[in-house]
Amino acid sequence: MKDSRSFWKKNGFFIILMSSLVLISVSLFLYTFLKNRSPQQMISNPNTPVQEEENQDAVITMFEGKYNNITQNINFSWSYTSNQSAIESVKLFLENRELLDVTSYSSQSLSREMYGIPTGNNTFTLVITDEEGKQIKKSTNVFVNYVTYIHQDIKTKQNSMEITLTYTYEKKNPVKEPQMLILDEELPFNYLQYNGTTRKEENGIITAKTVYEIFWNEESGSYNTFSVRWSFGDYSENNQDFTIDKTPVSTPKESEND
Repeated sequence: MKDSRSFWKKNGFFIILMSSLVLISVSLFLYTFLKNRSPQQMISNPNTPVQEEENQDAVITMFEGKYNNITQNINFSWSYTSNQSAIESVKLFLENRELLDVTSYSSQSLSREMYGIPTGNNTFTLVITDEEGKQIKKSTNVFVNYVTYIHQDIKTKQNSMEITLTYTYEKKNPVKEPQMLILDEELPFNYLQYNGTTRKEENGIITAKTVYEIFWNEESGSYNTFSVRWSFGDYSENNQDFTIDKTPVSTPKESEND
């Protein structure tokens, strides 16, 4: 016991000094170690952008369609990037019904009548399938005019001219009878008379005939031709202009809606 006390009296200061030096050395080591570590090693930096994996799937960059009222065709065009995918097929669908395989094309025109495309709003989808069976899809909406056929007939009478418009539409998308407008403001005539509309249905298709009659006056003989417009009111995309020869011969002319 005396030896122990004697040892501490002689060496206590030295032991405390050495212990302090060791503690300081350890502290300096830890400080240096932590200071030299990168922020990513200590904690993830929320401002560091995350690198996205390169997209290896095909991407449809464009798909659109437009209805042509004269030809009654729907014209489609599209483009896509295959990236790392091997393309097996490219197909056109109407709702869930496959219309055509268009793998070798970037555009296509489809006949409304041949492919049974209804009038009104239609949703078409382009479907790309790769070799692994993965599908990439893109849709577009196309409005098909309600009136699918228009023809005008002329009948000359002694003091008047009877003008008949024949037109067809689907029963599920009915249209009101059109109004005939005379576009030549200076055309001399007594009055314009609406003679009525008749309709006939067959297989869900309505064929209608609307008749107007122009009654001439003594100054009407100076006019050889004039223009009329058949206006379908809210369905202006169906409007049709005609040039009429009083001999009579009637031929349709292009309108701004075509």
